[in-house]
Amino acid sequence: MAGFRSRLATVAGRGPVMMPLVGRPGEVAALSLPGHYESYLAIAGPTWRNEVDASVGMEMGGHRPAKAAKHLECPLLVQIADFDRSAPPQASAKAASNGRAEVRHYPCDHFDVWPGADWFEPALAHQVSFLTRHLRPRSDAREMTGQ
Repeated sequence: MAGFRSRLATVAGRGPVMMPLVGRPGEVAALSLPGHYESYLAIAGPTWRNEVDASVGMEMGGHRPAKAAKHLECPLLVQIADFDRSAPPQASAKAASNGRAEVRHYPCDHFDVWPGADWFEPALAHQVSFLTRHLRPRSDAREMTGQ
């Protein structure tokens, strides 16, 4: 209901209805699974506010990354936390397949690839490698292959 109220308020020219982004289990929040509150606070900066437009849930319900990935014409890296309780790994895998992506798997949960967590360094290394390979200027790429 808060999402609908937020949409109506926005259409009427008022500000959106806000709700907590993260909360402890049983609290009203966009993310409230065990450990989410603590994990998010660990990565939040000093000016971060624990709030999000309540209509985000309505937007997420219509979010179809697998469908959108079919139309991509650029290189795509999809990093999947295999035990993710927030972003379903199956949906990520489907988007990766549709987008002909390079896929990296990590045996962890959603926040375990964020700074300070066990899988952050491997995930970051894969990102840097991907970006280095795909964003290298063409002249550098020709020099590396001897052309």
